Formats: sequence, structure tokens, C-alpha cells
Amino acid sequence: MIEQRIEGNRRLDRLRQQDLDERFPGLLGAVPAACRQTRGSAAVTAST
Repeated sequence: MIEQRIEGNRRLDRLRQQDLDERFPGLLGAVPAACRQTRGSAAVTAST
């Protein structure tokens, strides 16, 4: 699910989005949505 290549002394990683979407449909879209919800509820909690 991750492609890794080495350039000099660095390792460059990349998510293979198509493979992730096939194996876990909707996951990549759900993570940012969950983060937005968490940030919104944390802001409400902090202000009360």
C-alpha cells in the first residue's frame, strides 16, 4: 500500500491511493472528515 524509493540518503514514501481505495473503500475520505469533526467538537468544548 506504500511505495518507497531511495534517493541518496533519503527514503521517499507515497501512498498507493488506488490500492487503498480498492481494499478500504472510503477510508482516505473519512480520515479528513473525522479530523474536521474532532476539531469542531474540541473548539466547542474548549470554549465552554
